[in-house]
Amino acid sequence: MPCASVSTKATTNFVLSSPSVSTDLLHRWIGAFPAVCSTDVEAVARILPPSRLGPSLGDIGPVTLRGEVVRIPFRIYFAEPSVGTLQHLTDRQKTILTCLLTRHDNGFVREKMVRQLLLQDADFWTAPFVVQLLGEYVLEIIHAVQEGIQPKHREIYAEFLHQNPKFHALTRARLASYRACYHRHPFPTLAQYPGSLLLATLES
Repeated sequence: MPCASVSTKATTNFVLSSPSVSTDLLHRWIGAFPAVCSTDVEAVARILPPSRLGPSLGDIGPVTLRGEVVRIPFRIYFAEPSVGTLQHLTDRQKTILTCLLTRHDNGFVREKMVRQLLLQDADFWTAPFVVQLLGEYVLEIIHAVQEGIQPKHREIYAEFLHQNPKFHALTRARLASYRACYHRHPFPTLAQYPGSLLLATLES
């Protein structure tokens, strides 16, 4: 399959953020999670370090969480908050922060954060942050997801994929395109590719 046959990346347009949390930026963070998380997202937003670039204007794709549309940024660009600031967060707020950092522009940060996320008790709103990583090009991150997925949480991912057929298809197309572009030699067929194998496992 030609590398250009599938759009694998979101738009590269950005918004500038100021040191304080603007109303627009706060709405962007809140919009990445269901309404039940809004108060906790606001608490997380207050401790995020300032960044010259705001989150990407493009989203990871069309995502619905139990009937509620959310808009998850394809990339975020703020630094990891200091350990000292995290002590003021609740467990749920720490999970929200970890979810956001799985969208970081640094692949090492994404890998570190998804490993942390998979150690925690999974809630339904964490699923898209994990599934999205299967449709990206960094094989080490896919291996991290493969190693970290807990069998007791697979039902949450199966529910998410069932409720989001368009995002499911987009993820499948992305991973197929990246396999063809970057990982064709170690994985001659799509059926052998770790991302494809893991997505098939989560579907069931």
